[in-house]
Amino acid sequence: MKKVLFMVLAGVLAGMTFVPAIADDDEKRFEFDGMVRARYEYLNNYLDLTDNQGSGDLNDDSYSNAPYRVMIGMTGYFAKNVTGHVDLQYIGNFGDQLNPSWDNPLYETFPPPVGSGDAAYQYATQGVQLYTGWLEVAKIGGSDFGVRLGRQEDTYGTELFMGDNDYYSGLSFDGVRGMWQHGHNDLNLFYYKAAEANFIFAIPGGGGGANDSDVFGATYDFKFDTMGTVGGYLLFGQDMIGFGPIGNSDSSIMTYGARWNRPMMEGDKLNMFDWNIEAAGQNGDAGDPSFPNPSVDLAGWIFEGWFAFNFKAGDTHGRVHIGTLMTSGDKASTVDKSEDFITYYGDFHAYNRFGDLDWVDLFGQHNITDYNIGYEHWFGEQHYVMFAYHMFSATEQDPLATSDKLGDEIDLTYGYQYSKNLAFQFTAGQANPGEGAEFFYGVPNGDGDPVQRITAQAKLSW
Repeated sequence: MKKVLFMVLAGVLAGMTFVPAIADDDEKRFEFDGMVRARYEYLNNYLDLTDNQGSGDLNDDSYSNAPYRVMIGMTGYFAKNVTGHVDLQYIGNFGDQLNPSWDNPLYETFPPPVGSGDAAYQYATQGVQLYTGWLEVAKIGGSDFGVRLGRQEDTYGTELFMGDNDYYSGLSFDGVRGMWQHGHNDLNLFYYKAAEANFIFAIPGGGGGANDSDVFGATYDFKFDTMGTVGGYLLFGQDMIGFGPIGNSDSSIMTYGARWNRPMMEGDKLNMFDWNIEAAGQNGDAGDPSFPNPSVDLAGWIFEGWFAFNFKAGDTHGRVHIGTLMTSGDKASTVDKSEDFITYYGDFHAYNRFGDLDWVDLFGQHNITDYNIGYEHWFGEQHYVMFAYHMFSATEQDPLATSDKLGDEIDLTYGYQYSKNLAFQFTAGQANPGEGAEFFYGVPNGDGDPVQRITAQAKLSW
Protein backbone atom coordinates (compact mmCIF):
# COMPACT_ATOMS: atom_id res chain seq x y z
CA MET A 1 0.00 0.00 0.00
CA LYS A 2 2.82 2.38 0.91
CA LYS A 3 4.51 1.55 -2.38
CA VAL A 4 1.36 2.41 -4.32
CA LEU A 5 0.99 5.74 -2.50
CA PHE A 6 4.63 6.52 -3.16
CA MET A 7 4.21 5.83 -6.89
CA VAL A 8 1.11 8.05 -7.06
CA LEU A 9 2.89 10.90 -5.27
CA ALA A 10 5.91 10.55 -7.54
CA GLY A 11 3.64 10.74 -10.58
CA VAL A 12 1.90 13.87 -9.30
CA LEU A 13 5.23 15.60 -8.66
CA ALA A 14 6.47 14.64 -12.10
CA GLY A 15 3.29 16.00 -13.63
CA MET A 16 3.68 19.27 -11.76
CA THR A 17 7.07 19.78 -13.36
CA PHE A 18 5.70 18.97 -16.80
CA VAL A 19 2.41 20.90 -16.84
CA PRO A 20 3.93 24.40 -16.36
CA ALA A 21 6.23 23.75 -19.32
CA ILE A 22 3.26 22.97 -21.54
CA ALA A 23 1.40 25.99 -20.18
CA ASP A 24 4.31 28.26 -21.03
CA ASP A 25 4.52 26.86 -24.54
CA ASP A 26 0.80 27.46 -25.12
CA GLU A 27 0.83 30.84 -23.33
CA LYS A 28 -1.67 29.57 -20.73
CA ARG A 29 -2.01 31.27 -17.37
CA PHE A 30 -4.55 31.45 -14.59
CA GLU A 31 -5.55 34.29 -12.29
CA PHE A 32 -7.67 34.07 -9.14
CA ASP A 33 -9.95 36.61 -7.52
CA GLY A 34 -12.53 36.60 -4.78
CA MET A 35 -14.56 38.48 -2.22
CA VAL A 36 -15.85 38.00 1.32
CA ARG A 37 -18.52 40.47 2.41
CA ALA A 38 -20.53 40.59 5.61
CA ARG A 39 -23.07 43.22 6.64
CA TYR A 40 -25.21 43.93 9.68
CA GLU A 41 -28.60 45.50 8.94
CA TYR A 42 -31.32 46.96 11.14
CA LEU A 43 -34.67 47.83 9.56
CA ASN A 44 -37.73 49.37 11.17
CA ASN A 45 -41.29 50.12 10.00
CA TYR A 46 -40.76 48.85 6.46
CA LEU A 47 -44.04 46.93 6.62
CA ASP A 48 -46.50 48.94 8.69
CA LEU A 49 -45.17 52.53 9.26
CA THR A 50 -46.00 52.07 12.94
CA ASP A 51 -43.63 52.35 15.89
CA ASN A 52 -44.02 49.84 18.69
CA GLN A 53 -43.40 50.16 22.41
CA GLY A 54 -41.06 47.18 22.50
CA SER A 55 -39.73 44.26 20.54
CA GLY A 56 -42.32 41.98 22.14
CA ASP A 57 -45.27 43.80 20.58
CA LEU A 58 -47.44 41.54 18.44
CA ASN A 59 -47.19 43.78 15.34
CA ASP A 60 -43.56 44.84 15.77
CA ASP A 61 -41.84 44.73 12.38
CA SER A 62 -38.37 45.93 13.37
CA TYR A 63 -35.69 43.32 12.79
CA SER A 64 -32.00 42.85 12.14
CA ASN A 65 -30.04 40.36 10.11
CA ALA A 66 -26.50 39.82 8.85
CA PRO A 67 -26.31 38.84 5.16
CA TYR A 68 -23.04 37.67 3.70
CA ARG A 69 -21.65 36.85 0.27
CA VAL A 70 -18.56 34.77 -0.46
CA MET A 71 -17.12 34.45 -3.96
CA ILE A 72 -14.07 32.88 -5.52
CA GLY A 73 -13.23 33.18 -9.20
CA MET A 74 -10.68 31.90 -11.68
CA THR A 75 -9.82 33.31 -15.10
CA GLY A 76 -7.94 31.22 -17.60
CA TYR A 77 -6.05 32.69 -20.58
CA PHE A 78 -5.55 30.04 -23.21
CA ALA A 79 -4.78 30.34 -26.91
CA LYS A 80 -4.52 33.88 -28.25
CA ASN A 81 -7.75 35.84 -27.51
CA VAL A 82 -9.42 32.84 -25.83
CA THR A 83 -10.50 33.38 -22.21
CA GLY A 84 -12.58 31.43 -19.72
CA HIS A 85 -13.91 32.52 -16.34
CA VAL A 86 -15.72 30.81 -13.46
CA ASP A 87 -17.19 32.32 -10.26
CA LEU A 88 -18.52 30.21 -7.40
CA GLN A 89 -20.48 31.94 -4.65
CA TYR A 90 -22.32 31.21 -1.43
CA ILE A 91 -24.87 33.64 -0.03
CA GLY A 92 -26.87 33.59 3.15
CA ASN A 93 -27.48 35.14 6.56
CA PHE A 94 -25.68 34.51 9.81
CA GLY A 95 -27.55 31.73 11.59
CA ASP A 96 -29.65 30.61 8.65
CA GLN A 97 -28.37 27.05 9.00
CA LEU A 98 -29.50 27.02 12.64
CA ASN A 99 -25.86 26.63 13.61
CA PRO A 100 -24.74 24.35 15.11
CA SER A 101 -27.76 22.11 14.39
CA TRP A 102 -27.09 21.81 10.68
CA ASP A 103 -28.64 18.34 10.46
CA ASN A 104 -31.88 19.09 12.27
CA PRO A 105 -34.49 17.40 10.00
CA LEU A 106 -37.27 19.67 11.31
CA TYR A 107 -35.84 22.55 9.29
CA GLU A 108 -35.11 20.74 6.06
CA THR A 109 -36.55 22.47 2.99
CA PHE A 110 -38.37 20.44 0.35
CA PRO A 111 -36.97 20.03 -2.14
CA PRO A 112 -33.54 20.98 -0.78
CA PRO A 113 -31.25 23.24 -2.82
CA VAL A 114 -29.48 21.39 -5.62
CA GLY A 115 -26.29 19.81 -4.35
CA SER A 116 -27.06 20.27 -0.65
CA GLY A 117 -27.76 16.62 0.08
CA ASP A 118 -29.49 16.22 3.42
CA ALA A 119 -28.06 19.40 4.96
CA ALA A 120 -30.74 21.51 6.65
CA TYR A 121 -30.80 24.70 4.62
CA GLN A 122 -33.48 27.29 5.12
CA TYR A 123 -34.87 29.29 2.21
CA ALA A 124 -32.45 32.20 2.72
CA THR A 125 -29.42 29.99 2.09
CA GLN A 126 -29.00 29.11 -1.54
CA GLY A 127 -26.05 26.75 -1.28
CA VAL A 128 -22.96 26.93 -3.46
CA GLN A 129 -23.85 28.39 -6.85
CA LEU A 130 -22.16 28.64 -10.20
CA TYR A 131 -22.55 32.41 -10.37
CA THR A 132 -20.70 32.85 -13.67
CA GLY A 133 -19.08 30.45 -16.10
CA TRP A 134 -18.26 31.64 -19.59
CA LEU A 135 -15.96 31.24 -22.57
CA GLU A 136 -14.92 34.22 -24.69
CA VAL A 137 -13.25 34.36 -28.08
CA ALA A 138 -12.05 37.87 -28.99
CA LYS A 139 -10.61 39.36 -32.17
CA ILE A 140 -12.15 36.60 -34.27
CA GLY A 141 -10.15 36.19 -37.48
CA GLY A 142 -8.20 39.34 -36.64
CA SER A 143 -11.37 41.45 -36.60
CA ASP A 144 -12.90 43.59 -33.86
CA PHE A 145 -15.63 41.01 -33.20
CA GLY A 146 -15.84 38.79 -30.13
CA VAL A 147 -18.29 36.30 -28.61
CA ARG A 148 -18.94 35.36 -24.98
CA LEU A 149 -20.96 32.20 -24.28
CA GLY A 150 -22.27 30.95 -20.93
CA ARG A 151 -23.40 32.36 -17.58
CA GLN A 152 -22.19 35.95 -17.34
CA GLU A 153 -22.75 39.36 -15.83
CA ASP A 154 -23.87 42.04 -18.27
CA THR A 155 -23.95 45.63 -17.06
CA TYR A 156 -24.86 48.45 -19.41
CA GLY A 157 -24.38 52.17 -18.85
CA THR A 158 -25.41 53.29 -15.39
CA GLU A 159 -27.22 49.96 -14.87
CA LEU A 160 -30.69 51.41 -15.33
CA PHE A 161 -31.87 48.30 -17.21
CA MET A 162 -28.98 45.83 -17.01
CA GLY A 163 -27.03 45.61 -13.75
CA ASP A 164 -25.13 43.19 -11.53
CA ASN A 165 -27.02 43.78 -8.23
CA ASP A 166 -23.64 43.88 -6.51
CA TYR A 167 -24.91 45.20 -3.17
CA TYR A 168 -26.96 42.05 -2.64
CA SER A 169 -26.52 38.56 -4.12
CA GLY A 170 -25.47 39.51 -7.66
CA LEU A 171 -27.15 39.00 -11.02
CA SER A 172 -25.95 36.92 -13.95
CA PHE A 173 -27.48 35.79 -17.24
CA ASP A 174 -27.37 32.53 -19.22
CA GLY A 175 -26.80 33.02 -22.92
CA VAL A 176 -24.57 34.48 -25.57
CA ARG A 177 -23.26 37.98 -26.25
CA GLY A 178 -21.63 39.27 -29.42
CA MET A 179 -19.31 42.28 -29.10
CA TRP A 180 -17.85 44.70 -31.64
CA GLN A 181 -15.41 47.31 -30.39
CA HIS A 182 -13.69 49.56 -32.89
CA GLY A 183 -12.19 52.93 -32.03
CA HIS A 184 -14.83 54.93 -30.17
CA ASN A 185 -17.60 52.45 -31.06
CA ASP A 186 -19.01 49.71 -28.81
CA LEU A 187 -21.80 47.46 -30.10
CA ASN A 188 -23.28 44.53 -28.16
CA LEU A 189 -25.87 41.97 -29.26
CA PHE A 190 -27.16 39.50 -26.68
CA TYR A 191 -29.63 36.70 -26.14
CA TYR A 192 -30.26 35.41 -22.61
CA LYS A 193 -32.48 32.64 -21.32
CA ALA A 194 -34.24 34.12 -18.29
CA ALA A 195 -36.15 30.92 -17.51
CA GLU A 196 -36.01 27.46 -19.09
CA ALA A 197 -39.49 26.15 -18.34
CA ASN A 198 -40.31 23.98 -21.35
CA PHE A 199 -39.64 20.74 -19.51
CA ILE A 200 -41.15 21.79 -16.18
CA PHE A 201 -44.46 22.98 -17.58
CA ALA A 202 -44.78 20.67 -20.59
CA ILE A 203 -48.04 18.96 -19.69
CA PRO A 204 -48.96 16.04 -21.98
CA GLY A 205 -51.83 16.97 -24.21
CA GLY A 206 -51.86 20.68 -23.35
CA GLY A 207 -49.67 23.68 -23.99
CA GLY A 208 -46.76 22.10 -25.80
CA GLY A 209 -43.30 23.30 -24.82
CA ALA A 210 -43.39 27.04 -25.52
CA ASN A 211 -42.95 28.15 -21.91
CA ASP A 212 -39.54 29.83 -21.79
CA SER A 213 -38.81 33.42 -20.87
CA ASP A 214 -36.10 35.20 -22.83
CA VAL A 215 -34.35 38.58 -22.86
CA PHE A 216 -32.51 39.81 -25.93
CA GLY A 217 -31.51 43.02 -27.62
CA ALA A 218 -28.74 45.38 -28.71
CA THR A 219 -26.83 48.30 -27.20
CA TYR A 220 -24.59 50.81 -28.97
CA ASP A 221 -22.28 53.45 -27.48
CA PHE A 222 -19.99 56.08 -28.93
CA LYS A 223 -17.36 57.35 -26.50
CA PHE A 224 -16.03 60.88 -26.95
CA ASP A 225 -12.55 61.82 -25.78
CA THR A 226 -13.73 64.31 -23.14
CA MET A 227 -17.53 64.59 -23.32
CA GLY A 228 -18.61 61.20 -22.13
CA THR A 229 -20.60 58.52 -23.93
CA VAL A 230 -23.71 58.74 -26.11
CA GLY A 231 -25.64 55.53 -26.64
CA GLY A 232 -28.90 53.86 -27.52
CA TYR A 233 -30.53 50.47 -27.08
CA LEU A 234 -33.34 48.10 -27.99
CA LEU A 235 -34.31 45.57 -25.32
CA PHE A 236 -36.89 42.81 -25.72
CA GLY A 237 -38.52 40.62 -23.10
CA GLN A 238 -40.51 37.54 -24.04
CA ASP A 239 -42.43 36.07 -21.13
CA MET A 240 -44.19 32.82 -21.99
CA ILE A 241 -44.88 31.43 -18.51
CA GLY A 242 -44.46 34.44 -16.21
CA PHE A 243 -40.80 34.27 -15.14
CA GLY A 244 -39.52 37.12 -17.30
CA PRO A 245 -39.60 40.92 -16.87
CA ILE A 246 -43.40 41.21 -17.18
CA GLY A 247 -44.31 38.47 -14.72
CA ASN A 248 -47.30 37.29 -16.75
CA SER A 249 -47.63 34.42 -19.22
CA ASP A 250 -47.81 34.87 -22.99
CA SER A 251 -46.42 38.41 -22.80
CA SER A 252 -43.81 40.51 -24.56
CA ILE A 253 -42.35 43.97 -24.19
CA MET A 254 -39.97 46.16 -26.16
CA THR A 255 -37.94 49.01 -24.63
CA TYR A 256 -36.13 51.63 -26.68
CA GLY A 257 -33.99 54.36 -25.19
CA ALA A 258 -31.02 56.71 -25.44
CA ARG A 259 -28.50 58.11 -22.98
CA TRP A 260 -25.66 60.62 -22.59
CA ASN A 261 -23.41 60.03 -19.65
CA ARG A 262 -20.22 61.84 -18.67
CA PRO A 263 -18.49 60.16 -15.71
CA MET A 264 -16.86 61.87 -12.77
CA MET A 265 -13.45 60.49 -13.78
CA GLU A 266 -11.86 60.17 -17.22
CA GLY A 267 -9.00 57.84 -16.41
CA ASP A 268 -6.97 59.70 -13.77
CA LYS A 269 -8.52 63.06 -14.62
CA LEU A 270 -11.29 64.56 -12.48
CA ASN A 271 -13.97 66.25 -14.59
CA MET A 272 -15.27 69.54 -13.24
CA PHE A 273 -18.78 68.53 -14.37
CA ASP A 274 -20.37 65.12 -14.76
CA TRP A 275 -23.90 64.28 -15.82
CA ASN A 276 -26.33 61.65 -17.00
CA ILE A 277 -29.42 61.98 -19.21
CA GLU A 278 -31.37 58.86 -20.10
CA ALA A 279 -34.90 58.28 -21.36
CA ALA A 280 -36.70 55.16 -22.55
CA GLY A 281 -40.16 54.18 -23.76
CA GLN A 282 -41.93 50.82 -23.71
CA ASN A 283 -44.70 49.01 -25.53
CA GLY A 284 -45.97 45.45 -25.64
CA ASP A 285 -48.78 43.25 -24.38
CA ALA A 286 -49.55 40.92 -21.51
CA GLY A 287 -51.80 37.85 -21.72
CA ASP A 288 -54.16 36.53 -24.42
CA PRO A 289 -54.77 33.68 -24.94
CA SER A 290 -53.61 33.23 -21.33
CA PHE A 291 -54.78 35.30 -18.39
CA PRO A 292 -55.92 38.07 -18.62
CA ASN A 293 -58.05 37.71 -21.68
CA PRO A 294 -58.25 39.89 -23.70
CA SER A 295 -54.63 41.01 -23.45
CA VAL A 296 -53.43 44.21 -21.77
CA ASP A 297 -51.50 46.73 -23.85
CA LEU A 298 -48.29 47.89 -22.17
CA ALA A 299 -46.93 51.42 -22.58
CA GLY A 300 -44.48 52.73 -19.97
CA TRP A 301 -41.55 55.12 -19.78
CA ILE A 302 -38.64 56.13 -17.55
CA PHE A 303 -36.43 59.21 -17.33
CA GLU A 304 -33.30 59.81 -15.29
CA GLY A 305 -31.05 62.85 -15.17
CA TRP A 306 -28.43 64.33 -12.88
CA PHE A 307 -25.84 67.07 -13.01
CA ALA A 308 -22.84 67.34 -10.68
CA PHE A 309 -20.03 69.78 -9.93
CA ASN A 310 -16.65 68.46 -8.74
CA PHE A 311 -13.85 70.39 -7.08
CA LYS A 312 -10.50 69.69 -5.46
CA ALA A 313 -9.20 71.16 -2.23
CA GLY A 314 -5.69 69.91 -1.54
CA ASP A 315 -5.79 66.12 -1.46
CA THR A 316 -9.56 66.11 -0.93
CA HIS A 317 -12.32 66.04 -3.51
CA GLY A 318 -15.91 67.22 -3.22
CA ARG A 319 -18.95 66.61 -5.43
CA VAL A 320 -22.37 68.31 -5.39
CA HIS A 321 -25.21 66.82 -7.44
CA ILE A 322 -28.87 67.40 -8.23
CA GLY A 323 -31.06 64.96 -10.12
CA THR A 324 -34.37 63.27 -10.76
CA LEU A 325 -35.66 59.81 -11.61
CA MET A 326 -39.21 59.33 -12.91
CA THR A 327 -41.07 56.15 -13.81
CA SER A 328 -44.51 56.03 -15.37
CA GLY A 329 -47.62 54.94 -13.51
CA ASP A 330 -50.93 53.54 -14.61
CA LYS A 331 -53.75 56.07 -14.88
CA ALA A 332 -56.20 53.23 -14.17
CA SER A 333 -58.59 54.58 -16.78
CA THR A 334 -58.94 51.37 -18.80
CA VAL A 335 -58.77 47.66 -18.03
CA ASP A 336 -57.05 46.70 -21.29
CA LYS A 337 -54.08 49.09 -21.02
CA SER A 338 -51.33 49.57 -18.44
CA GLU A 339 -48.89 52.48 -18.45
CA ASP A 340 -46.79 51.22 -15.52
CA PHE A 341 -43.05 51.16 -16.10
CA ILE A 342 -41.71 47.61 -16.25
CA THR A 343 -38.16 47.17 -15.06
CA TYR A 344 -35.83 44.61 -16.60
CA TYR A 345 -32.77 43.74 -14.52
CA GLY A 346 -31.47 47.14 -13.47
CA ASP A 347 -29.57 47.88 -10.29
CA PHE A 348 -31.71 50.40 -8.44
CA HIS A 349 -29.22 50.54 -5.60
CA ALA A 350 -26.52 51.89 -7.92
CA TYR A 351 -25.85 55.63 -8.15
CA ASN A 352 -28.02 56.30 -5.07
CA ARG A 353 -31.18 55.70 -7.13
CA PHE A 354 -34.28 56.07 -4.97
CA GLY A 355 -31.87 56.41 -2.03
CA ASP A 356 -29.92 53.82 -0.09
CA LEU A 357 -32.89 53.03 2.14
CA ASP A 358 -34.56 50.91 -0.60
CA TRP A 359 -37.96 51.51 0.96
CA VAL A 360 -39.88 53.57 -1.59
CA ASP A 361 -39.29 51.01 -4.35
CA LEU A 362 -40.10 48.05 -2.09
CA PHE A 363 -43.05 47.07 -4.30
CA GLY A 364 -41.45 47.86 -7.65
CA GLN A 365 -40.01 50.81 -9.51
CA HIS A 366 -43.20 51.89 -11.27
CA ASN A 367 -45.10 55.13 -10.59
CA ILE A 368 -42.35 56.92 -8.63
CA THR A 369 -40.89 60.40 -9.09
CA ASP A 370 -37.74 61.16 -7.12
CA TYR A 371 -36.09 64.59 -6.86
CA ASN A 372 -32.75 64.46 -5.08
CA ILE A 373 -29.72 66.49 -4.08
CA GLY A 374 -26.53 65.29 -2.46
CA TYR A 375 -22.98 65.99 -1.43
CA GLU A 376 -19.99 63.65 -1.38
CA HIS A 377 -16.44 64.19 -0.16
CA TRP A 378 -13.31 62.08 -0.45
CA PHE A 379 -10.54 62.71 2.07
CA GLY A 380 -7.47 61.34 0.38
CA GLU A 381 -7.80 57.68 -0.54
CA GLN A 382 -9.16 56.35 2.75
CA HIS A 383 -12.19 58.32 3.95
CA TYR A 384 -15.46 59.04 2.17
CA VAL A 385 -18.68 60.69 3.35
CA MET A 386 -22.03 61.18 1.58
CA PHE A 387 -25.23 63.05 2.37
CA ALA A 388 -28.32 62.85 0.14
CA TYR A 389 -31.89 64.08 0.34
CA HIS A 390 -34.73 62.55 -1.70
CA MET A 391 -38.27 63.79 -2.17
CA PHE A 392 -40.72 61.19 -3.51
CA SER A 393 -44.14 61.43 -5.09
CA ALA A 394 -46.38 59.24 -7.22
CA THR A 395 -46.09 60.04 -10.92
CA GLU A 396 -49.81 59.28 -11.26
CA GLN A 397 -51.88 59.93 -8.13
CA ASP A 398 -54.24 57.19 -7.00
CA PRO A 399 -57.80 58.52 -7.57
CA LEU A 400 -58.76 57.47 -4.04
CA ALA A 401 -55.71 59.01 -2.36
CA THR A 402 -55.79 62.56 -0.98
CA SER A 403 -52.19 63.25 -2.03
CA ASP A 404 -49.47 62.00 -4.35
CA LYS A 405 -46.72 62.64 -1.73
CA LEU A 406 -44.87 59.46 -0.84
CA GLY A 407 -42.48 61.15 1.57
CA ASP A 408 -38.87 62.22 1.81
CA GLU A 409 -35.64 60.49 2.78
CA ILE A 410 -32.24 61.36 4.22
CA ASP A 411 -29.22 59.09 3.59
CA LEU A 412 -25.83 59.22 5.30
CA THR A 413 -22.80 57.11 4.37
CA TYR A 414 -19.26 56.81 5.68
CA GLY A 415 -16.67 54.67 3.92
CA TYR A 416 -13.22 53.73 5.15
CA GLN A 417 -10.65 52.09 2.86
CA TYR A 418 -8.50 50.33 5.45
CA SER A 419 -6.16 48.85 2.83
CA LYS A 420 -6.10 48.07 -0.86
CA ASN A 421 -8.21 44.98 -0.29
CA LEU A 422 -10.26 45.72 2.84
CA ALA A 423 -13.03 48.34 3.04
CA PHE A 424 -15.68 49.27 5.60
CA GLN A 425 -18.96 51.09 5.05
CA PHE A 426 -21.54 52.48 7.45
CA THR A 427 -24.94 53.85 6.38
CA ALA A 428 -27.96 55.33 8.10
CA GLY A 429 -31.19 56.33 6.40
CA GLN A 430 -34.62 57.55 7.42
CA ALA A 431 -37.75 58.05 5.34
CA ASN A 432 -40.68 60.14 6.54
CA PRO A 433 -43.84 58.82 4.81
CA GLY A 434 -46.22 61.24 3.11
CA GLU A 435 -49.99 61.04 2.76
CA GLY A 436 -49.76 58.98 -0.41
CA ALA A 437 -47.64 56.32 1.32
CA GLU A 438 -49.89 56.34 4.38
CA PHE A 439 -52.90 55.73 2.12
CA PHE A 440 -51.11 52.78 0.50
CA TYR A 441 -50.26 51.26 3.90
CA GLY A 442 -53.71 51.96 5.34
CA VAL A 443 -52.38 54.35 8.00
CA PRO A 444 -54.38 57.51 8.89
CA ASN A 445 -52.96 60.74 7.49
CA GLY A 446 -50.20 62.10 9.67
CA ASP A 447 -49.87 58.92 11.75
CA GLY A 448 -47.17 57.21 9.69
CA ASP A 449 -43.94 56.76 11.66
CA PRO A 450 -40.47 57.05 10.07
CA VAL A 451 -38.79 54.14 8.33
CA GLN A 452 -35.17 53.47 9.32
CA ARG A 453 -32.31 51.40 8.02
CA ILE A 454 -28.81 51.14 9.52
CA THR A 455 -26.00 49.04 8.06
CA ALA A 456 -22.37 48.23 8.86
CA GLN A 457 -20.40 46.33 6.23
CA ALA A 458 -16.93 44.86 5.79
CA LYS A 459 -15.70 43.79 2.35
CA LEU A 460 -12.48 41.96 1.57
CA SER A 461 -11.63 41.51 -2.10
CA TRP A 462 -8.62 40.25 -3.99
